[in-house]
Order: sequence, then C-alpha cells, then structure tokens
Amino acid sequence: MVVFVTHDIDEAILLSDKIVMMTANPGRVYREIKVPFERPRNRSELVQTGEYTKFRNELLSLFYSDIVSRIGGEEVVL
Repeated sequence: MVVFVTHDIDEAILLSDKIVMMTANPGRVYREIKVPFERPRNRSELVQTGEYTKFRNELLSLFYSDIVSRIGGEEVVL
C-alpha cells in the first residue's frame, strides 16, 4: 500500500484507487471514496468522459461543503 498526499483532485483521481478526504484543523478523515475507473488510466482519454467530469464535480462538492460548514456561510468565494 502507498499513501500519497496531494491537494490536486485530478491527480488524486488519476493515481488513486481510493481517495481519503480530510478536514482541516484538526485533520480528520472526512470521507473515503472509491475511484470508479479501471486501471490502467489514460489521462488524456479519461478527462474527456462524462463519468470523469461527474465524479470530479462530486469530489469538489464534498470538498467545498466541508469548507462552507466550517465557516457557517452559504456561499464561498474563492
């Protein structure tokens, strides 16, 4: 088993079989998500699929929902 830490969602999808999302301060496991794409993964082909876009958007939504819950607002401007 290899544990790889990244802040890049695309990199996590490409290299991982399972993504473990952490909360900030204190760092705790927030969610564990299985990556639904078979290996080997070809980045240039994968990023063009609707399944990839949907999965990536779901991960971003989980990420930002944790931020919103921590700051107590309904809108996050980055």
